[in-house]
Amino acid sequence: MRTPTGDLSDGPAADLGRDQPVFGPELGEFEHSERRAAKAEGDGEMKTGTTTVGIKADEGVVMATDMRASLGGMVSSKDVQKVEEIHPRGALTI
Repeated sequence: MRTPTGDLSDGPAADLGRDQPVFGPELGEFEHSERRAAKAEGDGEMKTGTTTVGIKADEGVVMATDMRASLGGMVSSKDVQKVEEIHPRGALTI
C-alpha cells in the first residue's frame, strides 16, 4: 500500500503519465485537439452548418431548425434553441 507521500517511481503506477492533469480535461479541451486543428488548417476550412426550414402557410410561416450546436468537429449540445422571436410578427434563426 502506498502512503500519500510515497514514491511512485516503482511499480505499476510508474507508467501512468505524470504529465497528464489530474482533474482534466478542462471544459473545451479534447484529446488530440491540436492534431485535429492542424488537420483542419490543411484546407483552411472546417465545414459546419445548421438546418433551417421555413414553410409558408395561409395564416403565417412555420419555422424549424435542428437543435445541435457544434464545437469543432464534435456536437457540444443537443438542445439549443435556434429560433428566436425578434418581433411579434418576426423571428430569427441562427
